Amino acid sequence: MEVLGFLINFFWGIGYAQVCSAPTQIIYYFDFYKKRSYSSFVDILSENNNAQENNVLSKALFNLMFYAFCVVLFLFVVDVYLVNNHEGVAGIFGDFFGGVLNPILTFLTFLGLIVTIVVQRHDLRLSRVEYEKTAEALTTQSVENTFFNTLELHHKITDNIKFDLSALDGGAYLDKLSGVKKFLKLASASYDTKYSDVTVSDDSASAIAAINMVEGRAAFDGVLKYLAKGAASPKQVLERYGIIQNEYNHVFGHYFRNLYQVLKLIDRYEESIVSESSKKKYASILRAQLSTKELALLFVNCLDGVCDKGKFKNLLIKYKMFEHLPIKLAGGSKSRFIIGGGAGIVVDRSMVLQYKKEKEFPMLDLVKVYGGAFGENRSVPYNLARKDYLSQETQ
Repeated sequence: MEVLGFLINFFWGIGYAQVCSAPTQIIYYFDFYKKRSYSSFVDILSENNNAQENNVLSKALFNLMFYAFCVVLFLFVVDVYLVNNHEGVAGIFGDFFGGVLNPILTFLTFLGLIVTIVVQRHDLRLSRVEYEKTAEALTTQSVENTFFNTLELHHKITDNIKFDLSALDGGAYLDKLSGVKKFLKLASASYDTKYSDVTVSDDSASAIAAINMVEGRAAFDGVLKYLAKGAASPKQVLERYGIIQNEYNHVFGHYFRNLYQVLKLIDRYEESIVSESSKKKYASILRAQLSTKELALLFVNCLDGVCDKGKFKNLLIKYKMFEHLPIKLAGGSKSRFIIGGGAGIVVDRSMVLQYKKEKEFPMLDLVKVYGGAFGENRSVPYNLARKDYLSQETQ
């Protein structure tokens, strides 16, 4: 029917053009109906119109074959009629019938080839969609396996942390031992003005070390007690944490570096592989693994001038890692806060503001580094490999 409508409109357009005696009108209508027919042809072959509930292609093919069959049947009936009633004309019409039937059958064969190509194209597209879904599923599985493996490694690192609190200020474990009468008999407490260390006799040193060796998450609680001892000010908290970083980085450095790599692993995937919502989901899972004491120590660890240059802190801000960190005003002050729950540490307003917005880095890093296996480690002089390095040193 669509083909018949096209022919009627086409010849009507030609007749109208002839009446107007305008050859340009013929070209105009020809081009107009050609584009219109092409649009209809594309719609017929479109996958949207060839779904199971709306198979336009099947309907069009059925109609075409049905009308072709009707034409052949009509010509056959006419041929039989002429053979019986007009023998002289029957031979001529028989030749006409054969000449018409062959092109019709050839056309139907060609049409079947086109339909086969269209169906194969649809099947290939569906196969490609399924392949993409399978590849996406495999990619998601790979990402999740990598993430949960690093998460398991993080737990192992946490469980393997061992720290002797007696190496720090005596106040870090004083509360814990206050009820132990045996310790009070053995130890003689004397605090110096700088670190307030507890000094004990040589005979009791081994007993103290055995009691104050903490493992796993208990180490974070002990360190926070050390940082908060004596209602330490924010400045004192940073100074004490600096001692831990300088003297005992081998204990907690591995923990924080691995935690940074887990967040970096989540963040580095492209949107096409891991969506932003999935990244937030993974970050939430990671955040749920951290205790309050770990979050509080992480807060101090990533402050400016401690050990992070801002990259770790930016990830903490982006994925809201401190969303469940207990924080409250310290007494009547509006510029100081206590974080970490009971026996928490005191921080000031400037520390909290550092976690408000991500730090912006310059497009070009003009600071020179030595490179090689040291990468961006800026502790090594960048010009160490130059031949004139020693001569510059002697000048």
